[in-house]
Amino acid sequence: MPESYSSIKHSAMSLPVKQREELANELFDSLTDDAQKEIELAWIKEAEVRYDSIVSGKAETIPGETVSKKIKEMLG
Repeated sequence: MPESYSSIKHSAMSLPVKQREELANELFDSLTDDAQKEIELAWIKEAEVRYDSIVSGKAETIPGETVSKKIKEMLG
């Protein structure tokens, strides 16, 4: 009997970080071209929604200089 999703997930999560990264990459690469295209289209759609929010003024933007300054402060 094949292992359950939960059992496989638990086993995968117990792997060292490097092996989890390799497994994740292999699983992603195993997706069909159609699935990858679907993912890419979803990201494009999300980018368009975010762009429209910025252009319409619905989204609050933060100047890059402000973000850089805050990151520098957070890092020390």
